[in-house]
Amino acid sequence: MKRLPRSLVATLVAACLCVLLQPSVSAQVPGVPWRAVDDLGRTTAPNDQTPTPRANKTVGLFYFLWTEPSSGDIPVDAKNRPIDEPGPYDLTQILKKDPNPVQNDDLLGSNGEMHYWGEPLFGYYDSRDPWVVRRHLQLIADAGVDVLIFDVTNLKTYPNVYLPLCDLLLEMKENGYPAPQVAFMTNTQMKKRVDELWNDFYSQEKYAPTFFQWEGKPLLLADPDQVSEELRDKFTFRPAYWPTNGTKNTRNQWQWVAAYPQTYSWSVDENTPEEVNVSTAQNLARDANAAPVWMSMGTARGRSFVWGAEERRDAPDLGLNYAQQWERAYELDPPFVMITGWNEWIAGRWKVPWLNPETNEVEPIYAFVDQYNYEYSRDVEPTRSSKRVDAYYLQTVDRIRQYKGAPRPPAPAPRKTIDLSAGFAQWESVEPGFRDYVGETARRDFPGSGGAYYTNDSGRDDIVLTKTARDERFVYVYVETREPIAPELPDGLCVALDVDDDLTTGWRGADLLVGRTYQCDGTVSAETFDESAKESPAWSTRDNRRGARWSLEENKLQLAIPVEFFKDGDPPRATFKILDNVPLDSPADLYDKGDVAPESAFFYSVDFAR
Repeated sequence: MKRLPRSLVATLVAACLCVLLQPSVSAQVPGVPWRAVDDLGRTTAPNDQTPTPRANKTVGLFYFLWTEPSSGDIPVDAKNRPIDEPGPYDLTQILKKDPNPVQNDDLLGSNGEMHYWGEPLFGYYDSRDPWVVRRHLQLIADAGVDVLIFDVTNLKTYPNVYLPLCDLLLEMKENGYPAPQVAFMTNTQMKKRVDELWNDFYSQEKYAPTFFQWEGKPLLLADPDQVSEELRDKFTFRPAYWPTNGTKNTRNQWQWVAAYPQTYSWSVDENTPEEVNVSTAQNLARDANAAPVWMSMGTARGRSFVWGAEERRDAPDLGLNYAQQWERAYELDPPFVMITGWNEWIAGRWKVPWLNPETNEVEPIYAFVDQYNYEYSRDVEPTRSSKRVDAYYLQTVDRIRQYKGAPRPPAPAPRKTIDLSAGFAQWESVEPGFRDYVGETARRDFPGSGGAYYTNDSGRDDIVLTKTARDERFVYVYVETREPIAPELPDGLCVALDVDDDLTTGWRGADLLVGRTYQCDGTVSAETFDESAKESPAWSTRDNRRGARWSLEENKLQLAIPVEFFKDGDPPRATFKILDNVPLDSPADLYDKGDVAPESAFFYSVDFAR
């Protein structure tokens, strides 16, 4: 197709920025709770099946800062490597070699050696990798999380990790995107840790917009009696309550993990909860006393555990334990729910005292206390150690919406005919417009753990704005990118559509894919998903005699898709997402390849006026 001269690029980019600043467009920022479906066919609830946004309901997410190269490293020439390529000890891989390896020094190394329970979707990343952190923050913001609770309970506060992260949070806010705030949980050497946090962070005016406030002051999970006297009026203190101290409701001590039915923290009235925790699994015994146990013992409350069930079900993908914990949170309905957690991938293998039942003597044995494998771990961050890479992320999204509520979808869009030969000014009056996060096409180039190194240059066209319209003959889609779209024929800049108004069909909801190949005659491929190919996605070309068409001007693309391609030929809405340079071989591709709008597995949805 014919392009505009490059001399007009600056004018077009300026026009793009003007559109982005229109109130009617900028109101539709990323994070609007769109629907998605996971590999188990579970969809996030429609907006009209969740409460309207509820005031004074807050969600915190336990976030770890310590996945640095020094954690879980093994020498390149180490024996019995758990995997064939560089990387740290990975228990999911090791368990394939030995189903009971905990006491095996040859496989697991020495006392205190750090191990990953599995592989994160973004690999064994360094917590300072900006490519990864940016994606973390976008996914977390889209889920509706209000505050990240950083784990600084050990001997470090990790300013080299959290300060760059907070810089990205400030950037998100400056760009008008939703962004969580931050708080810290302390424990070991509390006075020293809090002094460090004050000097490095809370005394810096620059970071004030990221401070999460509770009762009018920044929240700090610390014991005020163990904090420098001059800092005691600077914070609202809520010490962390550890389940090793028993199962009970606590006053002004926030619980970070608890067994179902969870106890809670209260502040003014012991019958009025202030905070309750939900977690995917707990290193607590399955009986009513819920005493602390080691995750590697196999007797903890794993992801499949359901209190009151006749037996434990081995179905970690289903999130049965997590769902039951959320039901308790809904029952208590406190103003604050803390989720444990996002990225607690690593755990030490430690020598612990064990009472030998045969000799009745205490002996030292090895154990993994907090994490062990997929069943006995707590991350909701997407993982490559399960085929259901994002089952916990999407479950978290859905549960948060049912707790906090969700905004209603945009008003129905009036019908409008788009003439593909008449340029792009005709889109200016089309509402709503959906902004995407900017900067997602940056190249990844950063070391990981255990000698791993990660590069990703799949980013190509940075999507910034999307719209849709329809008339009697076509559904139209508009895509705008930050820079001119390349190459001349934008093959691989696709629109994935739910043409049967049912997200449980197709590939992750998509039944039709438009845009794998573009032709100079103005036609574009339209492919139907083969329902029999769920595990290995396959698409077949549709009859294009009355096919989809396209036109392009520098950084703006518009497509016309015949209504005959939709169920009954009269789509009541457009449910779609934009993908650029995304292979579609695995659900993981929606998270770490090219650019997608909206993020991850979500779909935009616009009703059309009748």
